[in-house]
Amino acid sequence: MHGDDRDTIYKTNYRDDEGTEKLTNYLQHDNQKVRDRTGRAMSDREIEQFNDKAAGRRNRHIIISPRDHEDLSDRELDRATREYMSEMIEDRPTADYAYAVHDDKEHGKDVHIAMTAGDKQDLEMYPDDIRRERKQAHEAYLEYGRDRTQEQEQEQEQEQQNDRGRDLGGGRGR
Repeated sequence: MHGDDRDTIYKTNYRDDEGTEKLTNYLQHDNQKVRDRTGRAMSDREIEQFNDKAAGRRNRHIIISPRDHEDLSDRELDRATREYMSEMIEDRPTADYAYAVHDDKEHGKDVHIAMTAGDKQDLEMYPDDIRRERKQAHEAYLEYGRDRTQEQEQEQEQEQQNDRGRDLGGGRGR
């Protein structure tokens, strides 16, 4: 993974006092698992409770399509999403969220987030805020790509060392 935050697609829209149930239904399309802030798959009852809690509140739909997203596993997308969102809502005390990783055959993997809040200010985002959030999301997902690359390089190096050890060890016994 490389490039800058412009490589990460970050879309968002805001709804006042409507649509959270419709949004969580969308998160579930194609039998996707909706997850809570801990990454645990939510039951139908828990999704219903999330929707009930959000009734009459505001919501924001966030779509993040990280650069080189096809290189990230669902688990990496999941972990990066939780990391990014925990930082995002840190200063937004009435905010909560649920999310799902979607695999769109045409565009690849992306993450859809249903964010709700009792206080409108916890969902406000202006153009500068969106640019900053895109950059932060890009960095969160990029970090998981870097971690994978380092792990792969370490595995290859270990395999090469093992191969050299077998070659040296096999040569002595003759």
